[in-house]
Amino acid sequence: MNPLLEKLLDFGRLIVPQPVFDALQPYYHQGLAYLAAIWYGFPTRNMTVIGVTGTNGKSTVVFMLDKILSAAGYKTASLSTIQFKIGELEWPNNL
Repeated sequence: MNPLLEKLLDFGRLIVPQPVFDALQPYYHQGLAYLAAIWYGFPTRNMTVIGVTGTNGKSTVVFMLDKILSAAGYKTASLSTIQFKIGELEWPNNL
């Protein structure tokens, strides 16, 4: 876990009664996500997201869609079991 988050959680334990802390603690991911969205101006409001599902061929479809949309002038980002790509930056998925 992020050291800053650990310190924040420890501080929260000091000022919030344990039963309240235990009840709220599972929701901190959602809260952090919302705070990040506020901080960055809700960037997903201006994004179109395409999900590719199925049994076979997902990485191929993602690769082709990325190439087609990029060639059409759209800014793209993609992720698959093979690679991650944001704009021109690409790196292998080693997970």
